[in-house]
Amino acid sequence: MLREITALRSNRSNSRRWYTDADMDLYIWFVNQMPVRFQLTYNKKHEQQAVYWDNNDGFLHSRIQQDNRLDGKCYVSLTFLDQHEYDAVSVARNFLIGSECLDPTLADFIYARLLECPTNCMLNADPVPVAANA
Repeated sequence: MLREITALRSNRSNSRRWYTDADMDLYIWFVNQMPVRFQLTYNKKHEQQAVYWDNNDGFLHSRIQQDNRLDGKCYVSLTFLDQHEYDAVSVARNFLIGSECLDPTLADFIYARLLECPTNCMLNADPVPVAANA
């Protein structure tokens, strides 16, 4: 079940929030208390994947691969996924099961966006450093 990590909340306007459990992480960005972007990572123990939604830019779905390099940094690669690898119904259902601690209106909003994500929302990006010694 997703639980909020309250240390991430912004002090002034609660402009971002983070929820986590053993299999998922959910990051949400707000403007005027309205969600404008979120990232749901899932399958954390196996082939971790992520669905991104942005109010302006739409959807992105990618596989996440971490690579610890010799320079001591952890790099993340986002890779293309086969169109059949995104199962919107399964991802949305698993999110809904884990979202009991979220505000119901917010959970419904994210659930609806997850179902809207097309199977061809993919991006390929170069590795990006995310944290030193991660």
